[in-house]
Amino acid sequence: EEMEVIENLLKGLRPQNCLEWGTGGSTLHFPYFLKKDATWISVEHDRDWALKVKHSCRDGRVQVFHVPANPTWSDSNGDGTYADLADYIEFPRKFGKFDFILVDGRARKDCLKLAHELINDNGVVVLHDAEREYYHSSFGFFKNQILLSGYRGSVKALWVASKEQNMHDIID
Repeated sequence: EEMEVIENLLKGLRPQNCLEWGTGGSTLHFPYFLKKDATWISVEHDRDWALKVKHSCRDGRVQVFHVPANPTWSDSNGDGTYADLADYIEFPRKFGKFDFILVDGRARKDCLKLAHELINDNGVVVLHDAEREYYHSSFGFFKNQILLSGYRGSVKALWVASKEQNMHDIID
């Protein structure tokens, strides 16, 4: 169900520049729904995982970047703090603004804060695993947002937000 929501967002929004914190299956799957000249930037902290996904990806629009974390983690939730992952969090700045951002990696709260700066006014930010309450403190950065939880019996949640886009105009 989560994949279906994101697929429909990508089909409807037709974003040009996309960012993903947290490389994985989404890196291989979601670019399929983009325009032929769109780009998908994926940032991953785990070197081996980044290389595995990069070698599996056959889509020339996708760029996978390994940006390592500090050797030790200080976050009790195991997600990583800004101090743990500053380079990873800040790396996408050099690419400018984005039309779509998927937050599905480490240090999600801090990635969401930066996503507010990096997303275009009508762009959309999606947080995977949004049922985790310790992420919710970063939701206030966005004017328009919706938390999709418990849909179709799932315990998982997606959070979808934009600075200017009305969520009811883009989420069915």
